[in-house]
Amino acid sequence: MIKRNKTRGFTLVEVLLVIAILGVLAGVFAFTMGGRSDKARIDLTKVQLGDLVGKLEEYKLVIGEYPTEEQGGLKALIDEPTFDDESLEGKWSGPYIKAKQLKDPWGQELGYEVSEEDSGETTRNVPHIWSYGPNKTDDSGEGDDIKSWEEDEEGV
Repeated sequence: MIKRNKTRGFTLVEVLLVIAILGVLAGVFAFTMGGRSDKARIDLTKVQLGDLVGKLEEYKLVIGEYPTEEQGGLKALIDEPTFDDESLEGKWSGPYIKAKQLKDPWGQELGYEVSEEDSGETTRNVPHIWSYGPNKTDDSGEGDDIKSWEEDEEGV
């Protein structure tokens, strides 16, 4: 007489059903967290741009002006630039930042320019730093570009 084992395992259908449920749950989790990942990167970029503006202000306090394009722009915060005015030689007290801070969380170089702003009585230079955002494309200030400055209603 043959004895049969009375314990029973899972059938193939039951195993496949569990795998399918786990797959759906993993997909929902990945979809939900994917949106939060970009939001976190955008928030990180805003903080990064604010920090860089602060470092540019520190640079300006020491040197007297923001770095120019000829001096390498933001790279002047890492490596001492050359100055036309010899009295500035030796004043640079950097590096002010690390090289990795010149890229946004998507691995793109940050943009930088110094703009003149007229406040009625005086004209002053203001640094502008930006990231092209998640789509890594220049949207001319629209779309998902992330900027270090606020624009008024007229877009100035």
